[in-house]
Amino acid sequence: DVEKGFREADLIMENRFTTARMQQVAFEPHTCIASWEVDGSLTVWSGRQGLYGARDGLCRTFDLPPSKVRVDSSFYLGGGFGSKFMFTVEPVAALLARQTGRPVRVALTREEIFASGGSRIPCIIDIKDGVKKDGTLVAREIRMLVNVGAYAAGGGAVLTRNGSFGAIGSYRVPDFKFDAYGVYTNEPPVCALRGFASEQPIWAIESHMDMLAEKLGMDPVELRQKNLLREGDINANGQVVHSIGVSECLSKVASYLGEKKLEKGYGAWRRGRGLAVGSKYSHSASSSITIVRVLEDGAIEVRFSADELGQGCTTVMAQIAAEEFGVTVDKVKIVWDDTAITPYSTQSLSQGTTFNTGNSTRLACRDARHQLFEIAAARLDASPEDMETQAGKVFLKSAPSRSIAISELYKRGYVEKVGEILGRGLWAYPAAVENLETGQIDPEMARRGLGLAAFYGYAAHGAEVAVNVETGEIRIEKFATATDVGFPINPRMCEQQVDGGAGMGIGSTLWEEMKIDKGNVLNANLRDYKLPDATNMPANENCKAFLVAAAHKDGPYGAKGMGEVVLTPTAPAIANAVYNAVGVRLKDLPLTREKVLKALKEKEK
Repeated sequence: DVEKGFREADLIMENRFTTARMQQVAFEPHTCIASWEVDGSLTVWSGRQGLYGARDGLCRTFDLPPSKVRVDSSFYLGGGFGSKFMFTVEPVAALLARQTGRPVRVALTREEIFASGGSRIPCIIDIKDGVKKDGTLVAREIRMLVNVGAYAAGGGAVLTRNGSFGAIGSYRVPDFKFDAYGVYTNEPPVCALRGFASEQPIWAIESHMDMLAEKLGMDPVELRQKNLLREGDINANGQVVHSIGVSECLSKVASYLGEKKLEKGYGAWRRGRGLAVGSKYSHSASSSITIVRVLEDGAIEVRFSADELGQGCTTVMAQIAAEEFGVTVDKVKIVWDDTAITPYSTQSLSQGTTFNTGNSTRLACRDARHQLFEIAAARLDASPEDMETQAGKVFLKSAPSRSIAISELYKRGYVEKVGEILGRGLWAYPAAVENLETGQIDPEMARRGLGLAAFYGYAAHGAEVAVNVETGEIRIEKFATATDVGFPINPRMCEQQVDGGAGMGIGSTLWEEMKIDKGNVLNANLRDYKLPDATNMPANENCKAFLVAAAHKDGPYGAKGMGEVVLTPTAPAIANAVYNAVGVRLKDLPLTREKVLKALKEKEK
């Protein structure tokens, strides 16, 4: 009962925030090649996200059975960030190839990508908060108007539901209400963009948290720490939350920013600090299958269908297989993203690839190990339970000197009785049943540990900015990130994800916005659409990335995904720093020079 919560509040505050339409700007355009075979089957080579989603779409479009459609994306994609889920070029290329009887390649121009390749969803977010004098949140109401653009494409309709996941991810709020409305407009279709459905409400929430702290006379860090979700809490949709590193993330960023006293001004420049926290859910209804082959030279072949978009999933799966078999990574062969030879997987989305495919890869490795141990046990006259493998050999744990090389188990290229050692792993993470009217999950499922999210990733960002009161320019002088990854299987790649996400977040905060006039995109090119470059980023020595390990009980080695959460706190952290510097509260993204100057002039009146 949100109204009951507001009646109990000592302070009520409400404001409106907006986010802009933003393009993903993957450097590789949407591209595919289609070719029809003499038996009526279709092969498509596509640089997209969602291998099996593309296959199923082509089956529906051309009324073909799955056995007649092959989609191959077994190459490194030049970025995606959610835009390449759009089913745009594949049916066009396939239709033209069928009409001409020749292979056809379709590649969108940059202008075409801006018009039809999807974009981040612009939103209007109204937020109302009620708090006690001591800073305890008692009620929160959020209303979002979601501009889904033309058609029912992409994630517009989904955001009206999934936006609530981002809104409830970080804080305990006893009385909470969330309403969202998708509105069709004569604008380009929308789709997911990194941080999908979380960054919009978090932009409003984290700006509001600083505004509430000021009204209450509290430190913004103290107010957040007081209200953050803790292990075992129940969030607003009834899920018991687990693996929550947000408090530690916040503490690390706050400590780093506060190491030295800030000089507030020099010349036309004024300096300030700000921070924010963010969260990003991962869908619970996800599944992945991995196949693992033990080859006769002791190498391990791993087959899966997760998309490799630069997040490093091929490296992570190789590391997992190497760990399970006790070999070096160079002894692992990765085969991915070809429906002819790799098994089904949910699309690489919702920062879930390491969690889902990592788990199926571990299960497949263990299945293959079990088969290997049974075969080796017969040769060594031992029990399979006493077997272990390392460096291409199988040995007895109780007597390591008794061993046999994997190559010795093969004769003329195959293993006796079974032919080959082929492990299979299925990871299917169930979702709780949701009451679509109330957003609440079934209590019995909650008691079993199920929810609408498989896990939440958490992050905190802190910014030290300089604002020019004469030109309105915002310059990021220092930037800190702390990210809860569950367990960093590859810390260097985690840091690269954090750095890339921070750069993308800075761009979306300060410059990026698609300009629309009567449905036409006015800046559909990389000259007029303003992207950040190296000169806009703080120097390396002024950036700090912390990794926080709040292990997840279901993750592979405790790991969670983190590729999307790294974008969610950036905008409010910078906006809070701007307010700290010059005393103007900007509520509309991006924070352009014109908006800064306008706010400064209004402040002087």
